[in-house]
Amino acid sequence: MTSISRRQVASLRAIIMSTTSLGAVLGVSGAVMAAPVAETAISGTNADDMITEPSVELTLTGDEKVTATGVNGRGGNDTVDVELITISATTADTVLDAFSVDLASPALKVQAFANGVQGGSGDDMLFSDGGGVFSTATGGIIDFAIIQENPEALSTLNIESLLQSRSIGLNGAAGLDHLELNGPLRVEAFSEGRRDNVNLIGLDIVDFSSKMTVDATATGLLGGNDANTFLSTGEITAVSTARSLLSNTDIGLLSASTGLGDITSKARSTGIQGGGARDVIFSTGGMDIRSTAFLEQTNSAVSLAEAVTFMGQGVGNATSFGVLSGNGDDHIVIGAGLNMISSLVDLNSTSFTLAVSGANQSDISFSGKASATGVSAGGDDDSVELGET
Repeated sequence: MTSISRRQVASLRAIIMSTTSLGAVLGVSGAVMAAPVAETAISGTNADDMITEPSVELTLTGDEKVTATGVNGRGGNDTVDVELITISATTADTVLDAFSVDLASPALKVQAFANGVQGGSGDDMLFSDGGGVFSTATGGIIDFAIIQENPEALSTLNIESLLQSRSIGLNGAAGLDHLELNGPLRVEAFSEGRRDNVNLIGLDIVDFSSKMTVDATATGLLGGNDANTFLSTGEITAVSTARSLLSNTDIGLLSASTGLGDITSKARSTGIQGGGARDVIFSTGGMDIRSTAFLEQTNSAVSLAEAVTFMGQGVGNATSFGVLSGNGDDHIVIGAGLNMISSLVDLNSTSFTLAVSGANQSDISFSGKASATGVSAGGDDDSVELGET
């Protein structure tokens, strides 16, 4: 691939044809998405497996999608006993610029999934003395410019980014599962998405949208949708962080029937999560559950000439649960207390300019929602016993 420095972006003037990508105009090839990277340290069969290990460790890195799993029992009624799990899935800091995407649909999708012990589709029994499960996904669209000189070049332009991380300590998956934790477990998920020096000038199109979603989810024990039994005598720490950063962005719509700009940061942390059937949950080890969603916008401008409708929003959402059992007649006992259940949304917008000369409707907003719940038992006939909290 021809090497082109980012400094050339500032002087970019591309004549965009409806069937021609910028890569073809410049004589360079388009971006080739890297193959997903996935690895399982210990894999069972579709029979009834018995897996016993003193420790399982796996550290995996890759580009767009990375999945690291310590133990996967797969099918059958499995029994898995792992004293210590240490699992990490990390993506490279993946960046798209103007020279690596097709202009019709420039998209960035980066995902990191980390699983400690996964039961599979049968009725499984999972045991662990704890450890750590970590996932990190970062990337952005940087130094990206479109200057439209041909009014008939594009009818639509959709720019999308998804940065997603997910970490699960013990996952029973489908089936009637028993999950038992006898030591401290720490589960973390971190996602960061960036838009920097993005200039979309003189766009005369029918539909325009620009979206960035940054999502981080951390779950200690996950049972699935069937009836599950949870026994936790070790402390569960679940931390999720989602960061969205937008800076030095200029969007100019000469004429567009609809325009949409969305930035979303979502962080969700759960200590123990049941499913849609009857769950029995005993927790005596304590919990520290935290979720944080950041959204920061600086030095951005939107100008609308004849856009019929333009909707722009920045949303931060942080949600934390100590115990989330879902539907079913659940029985929940919390013995040692919920040490910390917290959620934080941090929104920061500076140096934003909106110029409207002919838009029939324009709405730009920033909003945040933070919620923290100790025990959520669902809507059926549940019993909840709380000790020291």
